[in-house]
Amino acid sequence: MDRSKMQPRLWDWLIPAVTLLVAVGVLLGCLLWPQPPEATVRVTAGGKTLAELPLSADAEQVFTVDGGYNRVTVANGRVTVSEADCQTQVCVHHRAISRVGESIVCAPHGLVVTIIGEGDAPDLIA
Repeated sequence: MDRSKMQPRLWDWLIPAVTLLVAVGVLLGCLLWPQPPEATVRVTAGGKTLAELPLSADAEQVFTVDGGYNRVTVANGRVTVSEADCQTQVCVHHRAISRVGESIVCAPHGLVVTIIGEGDAPDLIA
C-alpha cells in the first residue's frame, strides 16, 4: 500500500477546524445575545387596564369585576388565575401562561389576563 495516500491533507484539517469555529461562534452568539425586554402581565376588564405586573416578580392580586372576583397569581415566571367565583371555572383550570401573547380569559367576569412585551426570545433552533 502506498503510504503517500494515507498522509493527512489540508482538507482533513481544514473542515474540522471550520466546523469548530462555527460551533464556537454559535455558542458565543447564544450567550451574548441581548435579552428581550421584560414581559409584563396586563389584567383588563371591559377594555380598561386594571393592573400591570412584572412577570419576573412573584405577586398575587384579587380583582373584583361584575360582582365577582378573580385571584391572579404570578409565580416563577408563570401566570394563573388561581381562584374565581364564577360557575364555569374555565379560567381557573386553564394552564399557566408564560410567553408573550398568551392570555387567560374569564368570560363571566369579562377579565382578560395577557402577557405583553416587545418581543420574544429569538428562535435559535431555526
